[in-house]
Amino acid sequence: MIEYESFNDDKIGCITILRLLRALEFIYFFLKRAIVTPTGSSSTKQVAWDVYKETLLKRHNKALQLSIWLATATIPKREVLHETLLRGEIEPNTADKCFPIIEIVYRDIYKLYEDNDLLELVPL
Repeated sequence: MIEYESFNDDKIGCITILRLLRALEFIYFFLKRAIVTPTGSSSTKQVAWDVYKETLLKRHNKALQLSIWLATATIPKREVLHETLLRGEIEPNTADKCFPIIEIVYRDIYKLYEDNDLLELVPL
């Protein structure tokens, strides 16, 4: 896709994947800190806001930042979130098995975009 879009001077597919990559980064770090390896007594709201500030904040305008800050108030407590996400878990420790795979996918796509100078297709 990268080669095709570079040849045709069309980056719409690359931009879409880049946005999905950024969303995956937020989701991965939020769930990792809130569910897989929770540290401290931070609420899920605080964890979500902290991860947002580290990942997506710089890409959003003030109105969207405020909306997201307000939306974090609706995030359930850690135990409820864990139960909701892993309801119907067939195998024990599903989350522990999935997160390394998600991390590999994220890092591989990030590296591919970095190598092709595509990480800033959508300006700040």
